[in-house]
Amino acid sequence: MDRELQVALHGADETVAAQVRRLAELAGTELVVVPAGEEAAAALVLTEVGEPGRLRVRMDPARLATMPDGAAAPAVVVLPGEAEVLLDLMVAVGARHRAHTVGVVGAHGGAGASVLAATLARAAAGAGSATAVVDMDPAGGGLDVLLGVEHDPGQRWADLGSETGAILPQRLALALPEWHLVRVLSGDRRGGAPLDRVARSAVRALGQGHDVVVLDLPRQVLAAGPARDLWLRWCADVVLLGRSGVRGGA
Repeated sequence: MDRELQVALHGADETVAAQVRRLAELAGTELVVVPAGEEAAAALVLTEVGEPGRLRVRMDPARLATMPDGAAAPAVVVLPGEAEVLLDLMVAVGARHRAHTVGVVGAHGGAGASVLAATLARAAAGAGSATAVVDMDPAGGGLDVLLGVEHDPGQRWADLGSETGAILPQRLALALPEWHLVRVLSGDRRGGAPLDRVARSAVRALGQGHDVVVLDLPRQVLAAGPARDLWLRWCADVVLLGRSGVRGGA
């Protein structure tokens, strides 16, 4: 069997296979059901063991690199109760590419980091790349106001706070407001970017569904702490913006 296969289900009955097919369709992953007794080779192999719906998990470790939150694949998932866990794994192995992620952070307030982040995102979109820009400030909105899309329909960070399972790349992209072909994820008066699983899942989903993702980073990433540990590891490039002159370079 082709090693490029994303998900293989091995030795499951038809009821369980139907549940797994529905999850694969949601995640946008390829699924092959392999009869009992045949070998199954794929990025994610699920083998029914014991009672119906109990699936042993074998996942290509390289695919966990698309989940920079330190997550590890569980040894077993049980359907239907752990369907969201399995959906998370399918989204991870279904990533056809990771975006080139650029972080922009100001060394101090008023440095113009948000303007630069928006400019980079618009330039990438203008060059034909599927692009998203993300306001990572935990304090609340700002980027959508700067771009003039604060009244446009679409989801903000607070709307994603109720997500308990995988955030699907295509679904998220279509739910966000758009500015000059750039998808915008921002906070609003209800709150900004959370420092938790929801934010990790959202940025991961945008990275799977876009060519370029620009993160407008908060200044907290400049100091040791969870924000720095979490967000800088996503970035292929980081731009630190400050004022010119003696004070700006101090």
